[in-house]
Amino acid sequence: MFPRIAALLLSLFVTGSTFAQAWPTGPVKLVVPFPPGGSVDTYARLMGKQLAERLGKPVVIENRAGAGGSVGSEMVARSKPDGYTIVWGTVSSHAINNSLYTKIRYDNIKDFAPITQLMEQPLLVVVPVNSPIQNLTDLQRVLQTRSMHLRTGTPGVGTTGHLTMELLKKQTGGDLTHVGYKGSNPMLTDLIGGHIDMGMDNFPSAVVQVRGGKLRAIAVTSEKRSPLLPDVPALNELVPGAQAVAWQGMFAPAGTPDEIVARLEREIIAILRQPDYVAALAESGSTPTPKPRAEFSNFVKAETARWSEIVKASGAKADE
Repeated sequence: MFPRIAALLLSLFVTGSTFAQAWPTGPVKLVVPFPPGGSVDTYARLMGKQLAERLGKPVVIENRAGAGGSVGSEMVARSKPDGYTIVWGTVSSHAINNSLYTKIRYDNIKDFAPITQLMEQPLLVVVPVNSPIQNLTDLQRVLQTRSMHLRTGTPGVGTTGHLTMELLKKQTGGDLTHVGYKGSNPMLTDLIGGHIDMGMDNFPSAVVQVRGGKLRAIAVTSEKRSPLLPDVPALNELVPGAQAVAWQGMFAPAGTPDEIVARLEREIIAILRQPDYVAALAESGSTPTPKPRAEFSNFVKAETARWSEIVKASGAKADE
């Protein structure tokens, strides 16, 4: 009896190994849990084209937007772990949402196999051009003296911008009130019109308005200054530790064969190191940050714990 069981187990092992070695034999679906046309979608399509060339099979982009990236991420978490469905995750979908949404139906750590981190992108702290806040020193004075009530806009409740604002409020005691919008465009429009006092938005959308002379950049939220705006200081020059980046990463469903995850890791990291891809990201203020999957897994766990504390302190909740 035991030899028969051993033979069966060996057969299953060999079959699974052969399957992984043959992968992929058909198209790979890359789920983007955000709408078409945004920066995440743009980056994903560029990656998908190059990944298809390296895999020798089509990579099909499928947009499944909703709940800050949770809808598409949940779909992938429930997908068959065979390497044919992966998801382009973000700090929202894979670090913030599990503590922000009370009705979320996936575990961002247990339900996924991290492949690699893709990139990081800072936020921009911006004000109207006629604001009395001219620079980071002015902002520091206003926050410390509470001489201005700053209605601070972000693209929405629970976004990186919102939680970074809450972090700044907690660390400085400044008089800040969050004003959440449904996306960057309406927030930036109101900020330009003077209906709110300050904004925190992803770099690509905000920097367009800064370059157009419609907004003034006060700080970036990355650890160091951005080479695209070298004269704009980092926020942690004012408040040490007040830094946040909108990172992005690739994930497969938990249980995906290790050989397939390793292949995806290898191919995607190779793409991230190509000069043309690096240049494309740099144009929008993003930096490729490829991490081996073990390191990326630890990073996701640390980020989940960090943002959970910030969400808890802010009292923010966002359920749809």
